[in-house]
Amino acid sequence: MKQKRMYLYLTKNCNTNCSYCYRNFLGKPSDIPEDMTYKIATDAINFVYKNFDVEPHFGINLWGGEPLLRFDLIKKLTTEYPQIGFSTNTNGSLINEEMYNFFMNTPNITMTWSVGNTWEKYGSIENKLKQEYWAYRTIKDISRNRMQLTVTSRYDTLYEDFKEFSKINNVGISLAMHVNHEQKGLDIFVDEYFKVLCHFGLEAKTPAHTTNLWCREFGSVFGLEPEFCSAGLLKTFIDTAGNIWSCDGSFMNQTFGMGNIYSGLDDSSLDYVKDLMADKGQLLKYCEGCEIYGKCPENKCLNNNYGTTGDFLKPPKWHCDIQKTLYRTYEKYIGWVKQKRAGNKI
Repeated sequence: MKQKRMYLYLTKNCNTNCSYCYRNFLGKPSDIPEDMTYKIATDAINFVYKNFDVEPHFGINLWGGEPLLRFDLIKKLTTEYPQIGFSTNTNGSLINEEMYNFFMNTPNITMTWSVGNTWEKYGSIENKLKQEYWAYRTIKDISRNRMQLTVTSRYDTLYEDFKEFSKINNVGISLAMHVNHEQKGLDIFVDEYFKVLCHFGLEAKTPAHTTNLWCREFGSVFGLEPEFCSAGLLKTFIDTAGNIWSCDGSFMNQTFGMGNIYSGLDDSSLDYVKDLMADKGQLLKYCEGCEIYGKCPENKCLNNNYGTTGDFLKPPKWHCDIQKTLYRTYEKYIGWVKQKRAGNKI
């Protein structure tokens, strides 16, 4: 079985409690250690190389909780395995000058700084940058790092917020999952995100350029079939006890378990996923009558479905609302791009 990425669950703990974090809405297994040891981390890496067909650009995501609570382990792993590309996500509040120097001088790790909590925690972008100065410097001074702006409520300021953050480095945009966005806010989001794409899209490499909708329109190899995250068929998630899961969602929901790095691999739970891969039409079981039937811009997540509705194939309302909103935005943007490429004044 091929492996593109592996997730190491460094810690269950986090020093913030962002309201929009999707982990707040899924299960929280409690029967495993709080933190991953160096031994389990290295044994997990060696296990994957021994038992999977690891692709040439195989990488490791260092996950949490807040991964930088285990900065000690991050330093050891990136030193022990210089041939592997590591990545991590952080709320940024723990980054100090020592960490800044580490990221600056360790080329085999990239960092994504979550800036969606800016107003919830600090009240303004200015205060966020001031209070998390070394996180700001780690993004601004190291071009391979980036930011992620998760939108929860400030729909009408998205363009201005993005413009400010884009002065620092690349920014990705997402609508918060597990949030029942009001339609009025989503309508505003469409207009604001469209402005972002028109002014920054081609340079910023925003998600519009990697969605199924964009790929279908401009001749991508992804084709026209509905897609979903195939999880353990391409990546694995290993928790603090060495248990193997298809992804962090399956870990939190306790679905698609794949054994343990010490007792052995058992991927029979993925037979269901393989069946879906062979007949992706099953993914549309609950989508009859939808105005964007079969055209969701983003891949469906089996574990988001299961963790919310109790059915791997039944998407929650918030997911459908997000997909319809993104579809409207990307459709509008694609039309704009076509006119621009045709040489028409817009």
